[in-house]
Amino acid sequence: MTAHSLWRSKPSQWANTSYYITWLLIELLIIALLSYVRHTGSMGASPLSRYAQFAVFLLPLVFIIIRWLDTACRSYELTTERFIKISGVFNKVVEEVELYYVRDTLCMQPFSHRIMGLGNLILYTTDIHVTEREIFIHAIRHPMEINDLIRNQMEEAKKNRGMIMTY
Repeated sequence: MTAHSLWRSKPSQWANTSYYITWLLIELLIIALLSYVRHTGSMGASPLSRYAQFAVFLLPLVFIIIRWLDTACRSYELTTERFIKISGVFNKVVEEVELYYVRDTLCMQPFSHRIMGLGNLILYTTDIHVTEREIFIHAIRHPMEINDLIRNQMEEAKKNRGMIMTY
């Protein structure tokens, strides 16, 4: 039996909103401090101090870009036989777990996610070949429907393997 894709998604950047806001506030604070230092003249006008100021100014932006890239380069796929999580900006990591190894699922919808129609899923697995026994699926749309889809495919995969007794 060949596996075919049932669902594909990427996490929403909305999950990073508090992170982005925090770093933007830090950026505003840095701008205010650098402006104060320039007006008081306590830092001097040497080229080294200007480079240091520029580096301090760019630091929060670098953290925001890294988080954005990390989220943008992550994807999830559910096939009829396995769940696949792909992550990594430069080095890709592909985690696959056979659905018959999935023991249970958990759907979480924090308020900040729920108002945007997002949620997180956790797959608890008994697969010894994956790096973590819990696979986190962050900030996906329609988490309850996807949770039901995964549970149905889990049951189907277990039936196909003869792991569930049908009466």
